[in-house]
Amino acid sequence: MTYVRITAGLLALIGSVWLVLSLRQAQALKMIMPKDAVVLSRDVFYPADKSRAPKERATRQRWIRADGAWKEVRTERSPVEGDGRLIVFVSINIPQGRFAHISARDEVEFDGHFTPLDERYLSAQFLRSSKDFVREDKLLGYTAYVWRSGRSEQNYSEQWFVPEVSGIPIKFLYKNGRGETVTEPITVEFRKVADADLAIPNLPIVFNKINKDIENLEKVGRKMAAEDKRQAITEFQSKQGKKQ
Repeated sequence: MTYVRITAGLLALIGSVWLVLSLRQAQALKMIMPKDAVVLSRDVFYPADKSRAPKERATRQRWIRADGAWKEVRTERSPVEGDGRLIVFVSINIPQGRFAHISARDEVEFDGHFTPLDERYLSAQFLRSSKDFVREDKLLGYTAYVWRSGRSEQNYSEQWFVPEVSGIPIKFLYKNGRGETVTEPITVEFRKVADADLAIPNLPIVFNKINKDIENLEKVGRKMAAEDKRQAITEFQSKQGKKQ
């Protein structure tokens, strides 16, 4: 009888421990529901030579939809001395594909398949478990998970992931011997992102860059990656043909 009571007690204890651990694991695996957001940020270069002042290089506005679609407009001054022109770079990732445009050109480059939301990046446990994870940080009031890549303390990059913003990194740091370039978010506004916010510029779509990428991939023997890009072109052109 004593043996039965002890066994029952052990089973109850094991069951309680298992329940606590399961609840903790479920909490850690819990995925945050992403929201549409608009992120304003700026690129600032901080020279390694501290006698030189930091220099703002660009401003960015990114519209991010909860399904992983996004559009970013980066505005920077011409690097040519005395040239005060602004150059606008547009990058787009939407279900129709990925696209890029520079203000000085009258065409839009098709750049491949749409990259949808990866739900793993909505989990704090996943973000912490990466070999690249180095620390947690606070970013505009939200918990960010920082990943680092690079071989030395003098040359590396970091990116800050915020699950609420579709798990897409919204802060970046690039460090080398000359200094650090930081893409720092200024504001995050959670609001509906409409199709119009993600629209492709009304210009001819060309395939020059992606065809060059295919050629380079085939030269180094990466045939599957080359075929994936070729298939992206075929699928996009097929869909466009059906619309016409």
